[in-house]
Amino acid sequence: MQSDWIWGLVGGAMIGTAAAAYLWLNGRIMGASGIIGGLADGSEQRASRASALENLAYLSSLALVPGLLWLVLGKPATHLTTRPLILIAAGLMVGAGTRRAQWYLA
Repeated sequence: MQSDWIWGLVGGAMIGTAAAAYLWLNGRIMGASGIIGGLADGSEQRASRASALENLAYLSSLALVPGLLWLVLGKPATHLTTRPLILIAAGLMVGAGTRRAQWYLA
């Protein structure tokens, strides 16, 4: 029996648990595009220095943990693409889209 779907299930559970913990502990919704936007436009720095440092730590962990897992577990087999620029562009477009949606909903 193929067990690749288990990694997706584990990853989804980890993201869901992290989002629930962030909401429970901070009273805010976890969202990388909103955090990046707040740091980019300076609203987070004006709110509080501790909040800005917390958000920088969160964003750093988003970037570093996959790399650490890659070193520990090895490169996962994927069928997406072998071109990292496509993945980076896709991630930036998702972030830009969610940020734009916030403007319409506000």
